[in-house]
Amino acid sequence: MPRTRKELEQIEREILAPFVALVMKRMSQQSTFEQAVRAGLAGILTSPEFIFLRETPGKLNDFALASRLSYFLWSSTPDDELLAAATAGKLSDPAALREQAERMLRSPKHAAFTTNFLGQWLGMRDIDFTEPSGRLYPEFDEMLKASMLRDIERGSITEAEHILGDMANRARTLGVDTPLLDLARAHVAAYEIGRQRVAS
Repeated sequence: MPRTRKELEQIEREILAPFVALVMKRMSQQSTFEQAVRAGLAGILTSPEFIFLRETPGKLNDFALASRLSYFLWSSTPDDELLAAATAGKLSDPAALREQAERMLRSPKHAAFTTNFLGQWLGMRDIDFTEPSGRLYPEFDEMLKASMLRDIERGSITEAEHILGDMANRARTLGVDTPLLDLARAHVAAYEIGRQRVAS
């Protein structure tokens, strides 16, 4: 398993090497730069390594835990501290995993969790798939749509953040092993908020 970001970058270079070679080959065959890059991108997008997640069955290792935790809470790659904990093999310890989860929840990055969560569950990302009738709703325009989304986001995220914080506090009080259990419960509560808002 990779130990540092430098090693990860080296692995990425090794993975990309055949596709870079394909681009260079097409260039040497008098293809245009665009045609060569298109061939390289097509190779990347159709490669099994891109399409499928290949993992060994069984217990997750520390790097798999770090990746899941980071994408779940931050919608992003693990930071240096989380990678360092994975490198040291600490994330297999429930107490250390909890400590990292709590740290990540305190970070401003965790706003991505509530934003993406609500965006999916409330369907706000699909607002452009339909358009209200101009005859029935003549006042509807792009500015109103933007205001609607902003108001829903502000209100729902505030309420969801309150629920997440309350759940985390209860977990600490009750001595729950991991705050992720409370996040799962908060999913249901946040969904109910969103459903009620849509219904009203």
